[in-house]
Amino acid sequence: MKSDNGLSDFKKYPKFFKQYVRSYQKFLDNHRESNWWKRIGGNALNACFYYLFCKSAEEYQMLTGGGIFPEDRVNVREFMENYFGINFEDIYGKQ
Repeated sequence: MKSDNGLSDFKKYPKFFKQYVRSYQKFLDNHRESNWWKRIGGNALNACFYYLFCKSAEEYQMLTGGGIFPEDRVNVREFMENYFGINFEDIYGKQ
């Protein structure tokens, strides 16, 4: 993977990214007691969004929580589906 945390590889091979998310979600489901699970809400897409698009935990919290404007918060699943051009319905169900 390149120095962009794999973003260019995931963009080039979206099915690989989808499988990565599916596997990471299984891992998270088996480690529910961890602080990391609690921080990202137990969602692999949130973790991937954090790793790929945020430079700090504060930035992640601001983007996903909306900061002082909650209506401006990022819908991570919608963002990831649009960015990579794939559907996560088979992993997370209908939105």
